Amino acid sequence: MMSYLAGKVKYHKANVLIYMRSPVGIGEHPDILGAIEEELSKAAEYSEKYEMLGEILMGNDVDG
Repeated sequence: MMSYLAGKVKYHKANVLIYMRSPVGIGEHPDILGAIEEELSKAAEYSEKYEMLGEILMGNDVDG
């Protein structure tokens, strides 16, 4: 599961870089800023899940 979540974070970060470096080549996304924001949201979501799972697996009680 950790590998899956880490892969999703990397995937969405890579998409942000693609949008930033060559926005002209992304024809299906006329709203580049909106697409970047969506990818950032997804990367942040998976990153948060990755961190939470890490805490759970390490035995840290996240609720006190």
